[in-house]
Amino acid sequence: MSQTLFLSETVSAAAGEGAMAKGSGLFGRKGRFKPSAPEILGALMQPGEVTVCLPPFATQCRTLSVRAQIGRRVTQNDLADAIQAALGRAGEPSMAVVSAEPSRILLDREPITGSPVGQAAQEMVVEVAAFLSKLSFLTELEAVLAEAQLELSGVIACEEALGAAVKEGLIDAPVILLDGFAAKAVALEGSAAAASVLTAYGPAHVTQDLATTFSLGPEEAAALSKRAVLGRLPKEEGKAALVAGARLEEIANEVVEAARRAGFLSDRAIVLGLPISPPVEAAFEMSGVTVRAPGLALEKTDPSILSLAKGAGLIGAGSAGRTAATAMQLAEPSRREGILDWLRRNF
Repeated sequence: MSQTLFLSETVSAAAGEGAMAKGSGLFGRKGRFKPSAPEILGALMQPGEVTVCLPPFATQCRTLSVRAQIGRRVTQNDLADAIQAALGRAGEPSMAVVSAEPSRILLDREPITGSPVGQAAQEMVVEVAAFLSKLSFLTELEAVLAEAQLELSGVIACEEALGAAVKEGLIDAPVILLDGFAAKAVALEGSAAAASVLTAYGPAHVTQDLATTFSLGPEEAAALSKRAVLGRLPKEEGKAALVAGARLEEIANEVVEAARRAGFLSDRAIVLGLPISPPVEAAFEMSGVTVRAPGLALEKTDPSILSLAKGAGLIGAGSAGRTAATAMQLAEPSRREGILDWLRRNF
């Protein structure tokens, strides 16, 4: 049976085409696995092979461009060679390329939609968005899965899952994923991720600020944070609203400025991971951005970031195709054991 595990800082989900089982997050502070992670996974999934959709904080994006002289009709081999050339330049020491997508293709300097195969051109330029993850994280992930009697059989970048979740064409602006202590902005070209940027500012900082300011326990701080983010605090709790609002503004400013430096965000964005409430709208408006929800949440009670779990489940079940660029390569494959055996076996 195909099993796909979706991970974020705050929630985990065993995803498939028709069903989803949800559990608590596997991560503590700074993205480290909790000691209870194997137990959480054991309650969520059956022993066996699993494809894992990595959390937003675990992938980094590099965009590379390859130029090829063609002089005839483009073949599948031409496209594969260009992608391979890009991937050969994407690797870094201690990093693995877990997924890659052609984000833009130009034939004779003209951008095209769809596949270039079969089209005549003198020159082809392929821009590839490569998503990398730290080998140390993948090694730790494999060990945690093994404790839960699960074998890692594949990985999916969260950007790739986002693309699969929105194949219906519902996304017409960059997406901002807010998850735990991180925020990630993702640019899409059609249903493929073209670029992403990550910042170390996320909604969990609101809860942390409230806990510190008012000396609250974790559950009480989380409840106050939820009400503050939704804009449901009475006047007598005005200080809490100010604390939460200041942090939301910082979170919005950091991710917006990072996306603007990367060249793919102007004045509109779609938000996953926070409700589109007056405090959230006001925070992004301070950075000149109007935000809205994509309408992808599976249920009213679900965190909207679980929409990515649906995309991951479609990929894991083979219902959403992965491009010929999907690959995993290593910069220095001889220096580690364990996870590298898995990489060689599967990719």
